[in-house]
Amino acid sequence: MCQEMVPKFYPYSLMPHFLFLLTLIFLSFCLGLTLSEADVSSFQTVTFTTEDGATIEGTFFKGKKGRAVVFAHGIVFNKESWYPLCERLQKEGIASLAIDFRGYGNSKPGKSNKIYYDVLGAVDYLEEQGFQTCTRHLWSRKN
Repeated sequence: MCQEMVPKFYPYSLMPHFLFLLTLIFLSFCLGLTLSEADVSSFQTVTFTTEDGATIEGTFFKGKKGRAVVFAHGIVFNKESWYPLCERLQKEGIASLAIDFRGYGNSKPGKSNKIYYDVLGAVDYLEEQGFQTCTRHLWSRKN
């Protein structure tokens, strides 16, 4: 009878997400990052279409040409989660693009569920804006 009352949900399955959140909070504290009201002229909302037809919304933080970072969120976050870090990089002259994966925020799904198309589309968008092809990605994928 007691066995039937034990829930089948295992909190350990959320451990990687919890540790990732704690890491972000720790890094934000160490770097002195806070949520701020950024100068609206320093970033803009952009959209682009992926290879499989998804429409992805992102926020582009201006920086010097040649250097840019793509930020893609994990399952419990959204593109706004990256804003403090994007602002910090912008102060260093590094542009960034924080995206919402298909099905999150205002991003619309494509013909497949392959979220790597979203990241590749972000890289293509940055290349079209004149950035180099060497781009770093910070992202987490769904289990």
